[in-house]
Amino acid sequence: MTFLEILLLLLISAGLLFSRYILQQHWQKIFGVALSATAVLHLFVDGYRWQMTPAYLLMGLLGWRLYRGGRSGSATWKRIALGSLLGLFVLIAWLLPTAMPVFELPKPGGAYAIGTQWLHLTDSSRAEVITPDPLDKRELLVKLWYPAGPVEGLATEGYLTEAERVGLSTGRGLPAFATSHLANIQTHVYPNAPNAAGSFPVLIFSHGYESAGGMYYSFLSELASHGYMIAHVYHTHETIARTFPDGRVIYVDDSASKARNWSPEHTEVFWKYYNGLQDAKTDAEREQVVLDWVHADVTTEIPRRWASDLSFVLDQLEQINENRESPFYGRLDVAKVGVFGHSIGGSAAGQVLLQDKRFLAGINLDGLGLGDMIDKALPQPFMVLSADREGLPDNINPIICRNKSEKEFYYTYIKDTWHGNFSDAAYWLRYRKAADSGSLDPDRAVSLINQLSLAFFDYHIKGFPNRIMEISDKNSELRTTLTKPEGKLQLTAY
Repeated sequence: MTFLEILLLLLISAGLLFSRYILQQHWQKIFGVALSATAVLHLFVDGYRWQMTPAYLLMGLLGWRLYRGGRSGSATWKRIALGSLLGLFVLIAWLLPTAMPVFELPKPGGAYAIGTQWLHLTDSSRAEVITPDPLDKRELLVKLWYPAGPVEGLATEGYLTEAERVGLSTGRGLPAFATSHLANIQTHVYPNAPNAAGSFPVLIFSHGYESAGGMYYSFLSELASHGYMIAHVYHTHETIARTFPDGRVIYVDDSASKARNWSPEHTEVFWKYYNGLQDAKTDAEREQVVLDWVHADVTTEIPRRWASDLSFVLDQLEQINENRESPFYGRLDVAKVGVFGHSIGGSAAGQVLLQDKRFLAGINLDGLGLGDMIDKALPQPFMVLSADREGLPDNINPIICRNKSEKEFYYTYIKDTWHGNFSDAAYWLRYRKAADSGSLDPDRAVSLINQLSLAFFDYHIKGFPNRIMEISDKNSELRTTLTKPEGKLQLTAY
């Protein structure tokens, strides 16, 4: 909660609890002015949000009580009953905004301010396989995050779009307004800001499946502030919602995934895998179960399709870099390109290394290594940043990533994190299970992920000294295994 929200709730709670004493001492005017001033400041500075509605109702009740004055003539049992009901309402007034806070995004630590611009791209060479119209072509939106020049006087952009907020709510069976408070989050990026001088290495990012593409500010802002040009690819029909330049809003099309996930073939494959994993007696049996599942499960088609999206976007960035009419003419160092992604997007990051030699290194943020890497070693350096799954029965990713890389391959577990910690989702809800996050403080998790990601790309893309193992050694939440080409292992402990 914000400072003004906390102050308003404290005044309301104290006023209800001590209203008789306030009236007896004739402080109601002073208290009323303080309460009104705080409420006005809250609405002006923070803005209205529905989670504060119980507080607003209590404030009205308190105002009526102060205006009315006097003592209640109700019977004792009625006062107790009304007091208990009021106490429950006060508890709800505190819990709602606490559970769904207006949080602060981490401030980027690099030397550059951050600008953003949108690209609308269509790959006329590829049919859109998700929609029923065979004439549809693959259409993508790409958000560029880049080192910016002077930003004085410019306004920062909003956090998530209205379409994303509505999609997040309705996609989970909630009213459309349920996530409206996320519009109050302040970002640290400036839309259409001028470019900083110079040419910058390129990182291409792929979001999680059916996620809100805008839920990665904590990570993309940090990397861009350190001198990277980031192209965030929104995989149309497979991100929660996206508004196109012509006004179309395309929400996630989960009919294909539902048909796939609930098909008899997929169900049979899943239960064979699940039961086989439970019945496996040896590591060899367990490995075979996982291999059979990855080869049979149709979900592995997604990283292949997304990898083609990433390569297409890089094609377009190369053209933009050579176009004298483009604001990004000469700004992209397309000889130094990395890739990273979250969840299935992390799978796509590994897959594109197998398909496109222009990508020099990649990071998988807590995604399974689906696609073809189960059968092939990656040709470029790769890092897997994993939630705290080490030793758990369902931790199958080390098996999938068994071939590792022909170059350096890093596998890091981050203690007390879970899948939501690899996006902004850990900030959205204080109830960790609902946010799919671990017990590690969200700011701390973001800091560790950013430190490792930056060190990895600084070394493998920019050619800076390698600080990856040093960072892992210095932070007790990290356990990193480095496999070098010759097979030598270096381990760090928690």
